[in-house]
Amino acid sequence: MRHSRLVEQAHHPLLAEAARWIGHTAIRTRGTIGGSIAHADPSAELPVVAAGTAAQITVAGPAGERTVPAQQLFVSALMTSLEDDEMIVRVRFPQPTRWGFAEFSRRHGDFALVTAVVAEIDGAVRVTLGGVGAVPVRATEAERVLAGGGSAADAARAASAEIEPTADLHGTVPFRRAIAGEMVRRALASADID
Repeated sequence: MRHSRLVEQAHHPLLAEAARWIGHTAIRTRGTIGGSIAHADPSAELPVVAAGTAAQITVAGPAGERTVPAQQLFVSALMTSLEDDEMIVRVRFPQPTRWGFAEFSRRHGDFALVTAVVAEIDGAVRVTLGGVGAVPVRATEAERVLAGGGSAADAARAASAEIEPTADLHGTVPFRRAIAGEMVRRALASADID
C-alpha cells in the first residue's frame, strides 16, 4: 500500500498520523509501507511505528514465507535481517487502544531528528523513539516509570536520560536528548497519558 493511501486509513489512526509526516508529496505518492520498512531508515516514521506497535512482518522468498517481529527485523541503520532473496509481503500493525505520535524535523518533509510513538497494546504502554539510534529504540525506562504510576513528565525525563544518541551536523547529544524528552511528553499527552 502506498503512503498516500495510509493517510486515509481511519481504522488505524496511528498509521494515518505517521503517514502525514512522511517526506514530501512525491514520496507519499510513490512510497510503500513495505519499501519504507525494508529500507530501515532510523529516521523514517513507519519503522518507528512498526517497532512501537510490535508489528509482525511477513517476508517471502524461495524458501517460503516467515514472520519476523519488527524489533528483530531492524539490525542497523539501513540494514534488516531480510535475506538477499526475500521481500516483505505483509505487515500486521496491532491496533493500540491509545496512541500518540510526535515528530521534530527542521521543516515538514525533512528527515525527522526525533520521532516518538506511544502505543498502549494489551494494557501496556510502549514508548519508542526514532532518530536517536541506528534502529528504533524502545524507551524501556520510560515504560517502567509509567507502569509504576509515574507521570508523563517523569517518563519523558527517563526516556531522555536512557537513550544514547550520537551527535551529527543536525544536533548535539544534549540537543537530541532534550528533543526526545519533549517528543515523548507530547506523544504521551496526545495519547491522554499523564
